[in-house]
Amino acid sequence: MLGKVKSAYEILRETWLQSRVPANLRIFDQLLQLAKRPADRAGFHRYLEDYPALAQIAVGKDWYHDSASGEMRLDFSSRIFAGGCLRLKLAENQQAVIVYLPGNISAVENVFLPGDHVHNMTAVAGKLGMGLAGWDWPLQGARRDHGLYEGLKSIYSAEREYSRILPVLGTCLWREMVAELQFALAQIRRHIGQDRKIHIVGWSMGGCFAYLAPLLGTDIATTIAIGSCASVKDLLAEGKARVHGYFFYPLNGMAYFDLEDVVAETLAKKQSVRIIYGEHDAGCLEKTSGALVHAADEKKQDLQVTVLPHHGHTFSPIVKQRIVEYLSA
Repeated sequence: MLGKVKSAYEILRETWLQSRVPANLRIFDQLLQLAKRPADRAGFHRYLEDYPALAQIAVGKDWYHDSASGEMRLDFSSRIFAGGCLRLKLAENQQAVIVYLPGNISAVENVFLPGDHVHNMTAVAGKLGMGLAGWDWPLQGARRDHGLYEGLKSIYSAEREYSRILPVLGTCLWREMVAELQFALAQIRRHIGQDRKIHIVGWSMGGCFAYLAPLLGTDIATTIAIGSCASVKDLLAEGKARVHGYFFYPLNGMAYFDLEDVVAETLAKKQSVRIIYGEHDAGCLEKTSGALVHAADEKKQDLQVTVLPHHGHTFSPIVKQRIVEYLSA
């Protein structure tokens, strides 16, 4: 009994220390030197080729009308995750769709159900006269509890267990989530047709993947990344590698690209990128956003960054208002 109490104490103590212990900047500096840009950095698309995803995502039940919700839905399967469901609410007269990418502790139910939930996006879509699409990431909602281990009840535990085993198979959680994003965007575009615009809005973890959406083969009108603005090299420089989950770090990614490369490629396609974060958000770095703005200004590209005063890592009503302002412009 005493041993169990001691083990529980050690787990709680480790959790408490994890966000409080100081970074060893000597070691971080060495890691930063190892992460210097190689002269022949291959790029984001080459990465996807060199590290193919393993999930083998496939359509199960193709787009159908769900009478209970009034939504169109598509069920899909995955070899390494529980199956998922794409959800789309779109009126015939709506000429644009918001594809919302939630953060890691949210779920698609919170996005679609009317009400005051912080992650509800129906009011934002309604104000803009746009449709709304979304789905649970592999480790969210009911999918989380039917993944690698049944009934974990914690996205952090599920993320850790997948991140423990996937690298020995030559992949990583980031790569498999990119594959799912690519699949979802292609299926949404196939259903809504080529004439309607798709706007990507991603929060926190979803913001991390929002940057990648315009590079995955589906035409995107606007990308809005919220609560995520940090390059890996800047995280190393500041000793802040712990502020993002396992999903954030591609296996051997620094040999191929960093955030500035992804944003530069999107902007070079004449597409719009919007970034929103709070001034006290630990996962967003002023050094990174400043470098992105400087590079875009030099080339007169369409990048805007909004830093909200007195804000931390929160999806607040003010954030939602900024989304409406950006997509109304």
